[in-house]
Amino acid sequence: MSKLYLFDINYIAAIYGGAKKDALPPYLDPKLSIEELMSGVSFASGGSGFDPLTPSISELLNEGGRKIAVTGLPPIGCLPVVITLYSDERFGKRGCIDKYSSIARDYNQMLQNELNLMQLQLNSSNPSSKVYYIDIYQPLSDMVQDPQKYGFDVVDSGCCGSGYIETSFLCNHISSVCSDPSKYLFWDSVHPTQKGYQNLFSAFRPTFDLINNDD
Repeated sequence: MSKLYLFDINYIAAIYGGAKKDALPPYLDPKLSIEELMSGVSFASGGSGFDPLTPSISELLNEGGRKIAVTGLPPIGCLPVVITLYSDERFGKRGCIDKYSSIARDYNQMLQNELNLMQLQLNSSNPSSKVYYIDIYQPLSDMVQDPQKYGFDVVDSGCCGSGYIETSFLCNHISSVCSDPSKYLFWDSVHPTQKGYQNLFSAFRPTFDLINNDD
C-alpha cells in the first residue's frame, strides 16, 4: 500500500540525477527511446499511478539495488475524495476524518518497524544495501492544519472540476480548473498541486541528502 500515494520524482531527478528534462517519461511508454532511458525515466508505477507489478524491495535488492526509499501513507482522512465519500459534512466544514488517518499512522509505524528489521538483516547479509523510510504523513498533515503558513487558501478540495471527487482520467481537457492552482494544496481529489509537491520535496530534502551522501 505504500505505493498508493507518490510524490513527484521529477524533483529528485532534477536535483540528484542531473536529468536535463522538465519531466521524466514513464518507462512503459511504447515510444520511449534509448536516449531517454539513459537520461532518466519514471519507474514509479509505470509513471501513471498504482501498479501491482511494481517490484518488491527484495526483488530490487536481488537486481542490484543498494539504496531503496519507501514512502509511507499520507493522512488518508484529509484527502478530498475521502472527505467527500465518508464525511457527514462533505458539503459543509469538510474537515479531516481522523479514523481514516489513524489507519495510515498505524500502517506507517508497522512499515517503519519492518524496514528497521530488514536493515538489521541487511547489515549482516548485505551491508552495502540500505533501506530508508520517507514520511509523507506529517508534512502533508502540517499543510492541511496550517495552510496559510504554506501559502494555501484551499486544502479540503482540489483545483480540478468540483474538487470533491474527480481524479485521474476524470480530470481532463474538458474539466474546469481553478484560476490559481498555487492557492490549492490538491490538484484533484487525491494528488497535490505542483506547489504541494514542492513543499513535500522540501520536507523530504534532508532524507534525500542523507541517501545521496550515505556510502
